[in-house]
Amino acid sequence: MVKESARARRAKLFWLSAGFLVLAAALFSARAHFYFEPQDTDTYFYASAAHEALQGRDLYSDLWDVKPPATIATYALAEKICGYGLSEIFFLNVLFSIWILAAILSAGKAYGGSVGTALGAGLFWVLASGSLPLQANQPDIELFMNAFQILAFLLFLRLNPDRKNLPGALAAGFCLGLASLYKPVPLILLAGFCGALFLSAKPRARKKTARSHAVGAVLGFATVWILTLLYFGVTGRLVIFLQAVFLQNVEQVSWLENLWTGLFSPALWPAKLSIFIVLALPAFYGLARGWAKREPKWVLLSAYLAAVPLEISARGTFFPHYYQLWLPPLGVGAAWGLEKLWRENGKFFSLAVAAFGLVVLGTLNWHWLSFSPPEAALESSFEGEAPAMGELINQTLLPGEDDYEWTPYSRFAMVSQRRWTTGVALGICLFTPPMGDRLTQRTLDQLKSARPELLVFDM
Repeated sequence: MVKESARARRAKLFWLSAGFLVLAAALFSARAHFYFEPQDTDTYFYASAAHEALQGRDLYSDLWDVKPPATIATYALAEKICGYGLSEIFFLNVLFSIWILAAILSAGKAYGGSVGTALGAGLFWVLASGSLPLQANQPDIELFMNAFQILAFLLFLRLNPDRKNLPGALAAGFCLGLASLYKPVPLILLAGFCGALFLSAKPRARKKTARSHAVGAVLGFATVWILTLLYFGVTGRLVIFLQAVFLQNVEQVSWLENLWTGLFSPALWPAKLSIFIVLALPAFYGLARGWAKREPKWVLLSAYLAAVPLEISARGTFFPHYYQLWLPPLGVGAAWGLEKLWRENGKFFSLAVAAFGLVVLGTLNWHWLSFSPPEAALESSFEGEAPAMGELINQTLLPGEDDYEWTPYSRFAMVSQRRWTTGVALGICLFTPPMGDRLTQRTLDQLKSARPELLVFDM
């Protein structure tokens, strides 16, 4: 009996490992197909911003951004490894996509120990993450957030409600803290996960364990921000960091109005998401059945799914790539829901629903992969003119000459491989209070010193 059990575990590990390698290879191939695709404005901006940081510009005091520092730090690390340009973008895209795949496989298996459920969740991620309408085949901020959020979800899943595990809770909160260094909104997910711990703790004895885990998670989250604040304090940039990341954003955001728009309008589930109803249906079937018995794993997943629209809505701008935050929990939920459907209604119906979803997503992926890189950019709602503009800039300027991009976001510096002449490459911030006047003066001072030969106007 023991030998059979050991043999079964080895067989599961073999098939899970083999499936992971096959799915990872599929992800790599799909991303390689779009290696030369014109990128989103954010991708161009953060790659060039990270390059400027590596050249000596100090973040916030010179190099201006209105988001926490993790995105620029991530791109800077990638540049150190792969160099400046498309290679670092491809590296980050593959690395974080496979990271999410590994976490989703583990989360899929965590429900009932089924290798089939794990591989199903992984396959759903591979197919969903190729969505061109959601710009999911590019390394935008949501890709990095998804990596840390799904890892935090996995760590919360592994917390035993009958045994205190402070290190595990700290690690889960720490992961969400790291996710919040890309955008602060994972604080919403932290609240949801902590609430789920209490909701699923039925016996009174488990309440103490849930309280301990919630406190540990909050401490882990807080640790990330305490270390971040200490770093900027020690480097003399604490005030400007707080002004950039919090004051500049708070002045521009109406939280209640944004949440109302995001939750009670078509922005909750836009047309670009409609195809993912094939994942949502089995996921919400499982949620309904799991909630009836207050199953801890389903309660935790419901907190994840409930937090996503709040994270998307918080800023009040509903760009397509924001909706990528739905993909990991929907993939896991669909796989779990199909397993529950199998248990309760037999394998035929479960397999039929799974096959339908895979055919739909597989057909769409075949369609998306038929696009050339420029065609993919148009499908993703990018104008795709950045490579041509970068080439035109280089044809216009001599070596050693500089240009200034007066644009909402610098898009051409990475392509032209030229340095910024001012640290304020977010031109949109020159017109927005409360920092607009100060940033305008900083920009004018730096332009007087740099005296660029070319002005690129793109407003």
